[in-house]
Amino acid sequence: MSNLNLDLDARVAELRNAGFGCSQVVMTIGLERLKADAELISALVGSMEGYCGGACGGTCGALCGGAGLMGFYLGKGTPDEPRSAALKGLVKTLTQEFSDKWGASTCDGIIHGEEAKHKAICPKLMADTVKRVWDILEANNIKLDERSAGQGV
Repeated sequence: MSNLNLDLDARVAELRNAGFGCSQVVMTIGLERLKADAELISALVGSMEGYCGGACGGTCGALCGGAGLMGFYLGKGTPDEPRSAALKGLVKTLTQEFSDKWGASTCDGIIHGEEAKHKAICPKLMADTVKRVWDILEANNIKLDERSAGQGV
């Protein structure tokens, strides 16, 4: 296992122990990589709580967090920024790869409400989702250490 994976695993555990849900963990790690300021991290991570635990139609919170993180990198954030021509396709790629790896894209489909599965699978799933977001973005020439809203890949 690479140092990146060890660092991701440790950070996931730390954030989970602090009471954050899957979507919040994924978003926090992504924003930390971008060196976002604490106030922005707090606001965006707080907004992700509504996606925790499959609350958004059952979709896994980590997947929602990954899509949100992609949107943070590429999404239109002001009236003057263009829409990203690539964002929707990249999120579809993430969703397909996520479903292929974990067998579903919903919490129920992955852990079936079983607490033992939740504890065993979800931390790995969160770290993997962050890594997949970064891999997909890098493969599409997105710089991971800066926000590039509207970038048309």
